[in-house]
Amino acid sequence: MSRHPPAVAPGTATPNRSVTADIFDRQAPRQALLSAVQGHEVLASAYRGSINATATVADAARALVAAARGAGIRRIVVVGGSGILEVAPGVQLADTPGFSDILKPVSLAHQDAVDVFHEAGDLDWNG
Repeated sequence: MSRHPPAVAPGTATPNRSVTADIFDRQAPRQALLSAVQGHEVLASAYRGSINATATVADAARALVAAARGAGIRRIVVVGGSGILEVAPGVQLADTPGFSDILKPVSLAHQDAVDVFHEAGDLDWNG
């Protein structure tokens, strides 16, 4: 699923299905996203967010949780946000010397998203 799925030539045999859905679609309850994930067992996300719009990372997490719940999906797999990886007990990569000041806000936003997933105690997630 993507907001901009790759083009597949007509008549091309493929076991994959490309679906367009905007995670920020404000239609209640995000019908396009819910329709796109319906019938799946796992919801995977590699949403990064923009350096200029870091709040979207937690917003995306909330949308994924809502879509998973609405579709009866119990497992979410999240890829990304390496700045929040713990490199020593209690120390995240984003807090180490030399970590990019430009990327730090995005890394902190990924921590906010992790908090959203932690609060969704009815779902099994890993990142």
